[in-house]
Amino acid sequence: MGRQVAAGMGGTSGVDRAGADRMAFRQEIARAVLAYGQWRLDLYRSIVHGVGPLPPAVARRDDACAFGTWLRDEVGPADRATPEFERVRELHASFHASAAEVLSLAERGATAEATAALSPESEYGRVSSSFTLALMGWLAATAPAPEASASEARSPAG
Repeated sequence: MGRQVAAGMGGTSGVDRAGADRMAFRQEIARAVLAYGQWRLDLYRSIVHGVGPLPPAVARRDDACAFGTWLRDEVGPADRATPEFERVRELHASFHASAAEVLSLAERGATAEATAALSPESEYGRVSSSFTLALMGWLAATAPAPEASASEARSPAG
């Protein structure tokens, strides 16, 4: 009851705050999955129109996007120490490099080459898939542990 009253009055316990922080952390990863899924459509539009939403030099930078800034500035030391973080960080940089290549081809008017560069077998296709899988893996690794079901909690004492 004290915890509910404190929370109701605007206060939060350390446990509540940690849960909220973890939820925000997971939401950031989920947003990245959606945002980077949108890149393929944006790149295709760049091929069609001959100009991208960003110059290739900017797209190449892995610290110029919201997710890159979050990775650099907001992820805490415990999460940085995980293999999931390192894999996502590396693939994020590779994603930006391969997307910038597609944009460069599109801006040069190399439509056939740019279209081929979006295929699943291309560098962009492989990196994009690996990056999405790594994000999903990181999301899964940060999932809260399942609580015991009520029937498990009431098992008879032996």
